[in-house]
Amino acid sequence: VTRTVTVAAPRDLVWALLTAPDQLSQWFGQRADFPDGVAPGALGSFGWTGEGEFPARIEINDPQTRFAFTWGSPGEPLREDNATTATFTLADAADGGTELTVVETGFDRLSGDAAAHRRAMEDNAQGWNAEIDELVARAEALPSGTDPVADLDARRITHTVLVRTSAPIVWDALTDPS
Repeated sequence: VTRTVTVAAPRDLVWALLTAPDQLSQWFGQRADFPDGVAPGALGSFGWTGEGEFPARIEINDPQTRFAFTWGSPGEPLREDNATTATFTLADAADGGTELTVVETGFDRLSGDAAAHRRAMEDNAQGWNAEIDELVARAEALPSGTDPVADLDARRITHTVLVRTSAPIVWDALTDPS
């Protein structure tokens, strides 16, 4: 499964949406839990309400260039016969935005026959169309702020605004009483 889009947002922002679990969960499922971070070898999960928790392992984290994870069947440990690998590649687009390509591989190793492999590939192709559209919408909306997102399970509301300055300046603005 392959999809390439141009995102009208800088590469560092698209990278953050791909690799920060709190941002991932805003466009890819409803939960992204990686307690040990997103370095290669880190284990975690992606969750969809009504679908369950999908185990995942980070494979590649080449900052602002390539990010990959292997993910499997909900409620099962990762195995070669129940997992595929999604690799995201970022490049500068001619218009100043970011070209994002996602390639998912491994369908031929899944358990089942060729028809089952094809169904899994078709399902995931449709899924990536929807998920990547959500990523693009989020990346392009962040400069003006996003609508708040309520996570009832976690009992929190998240409102994200892109602030184009350094982290220390933002921290000072948030913590300095004056």
